[in-house]
Amino acid sequence: NWWSSKSMAEYYRFWNLVVHEWLYAYIYRDISQMIGGKKGLFIAQTMVFFFSSIFHEYWFGLALRMFYPIIFTLYFIFGGI
Repeated sequence: NWWSSKSMAEYYRFWNLVVHEWLYAYIYRDISQMIGGKKGLFIAQTMVFFFSSIFHEYWFGLALRMFYPIIFTLYFIFGGI
C-alpha cells in the first residue's frame, strides 16, 4: 500500500512494484553483493536512484521535447532521502 507509506523509502518500494523488482534484482542486489558491507549498500542505493533519474529524465525530455537537467538533479537528490 504505497498510499499509507510512512517514509519515502517505503513509498518508493511500493509505488511501482515491477520497476522496483527489476531495479532490485539487476542493479541493487548485484552491486551490493559485489562490493559488500555498508559501503556496498550505499553505492547500490545511489546507483539505483542514478539509473532511475536518467530514465525519468529521458522520458520527461521526450514528452516535453526539451532537456532540462533540473528534473534529473532533483529526482536524484530528493529520491535518495
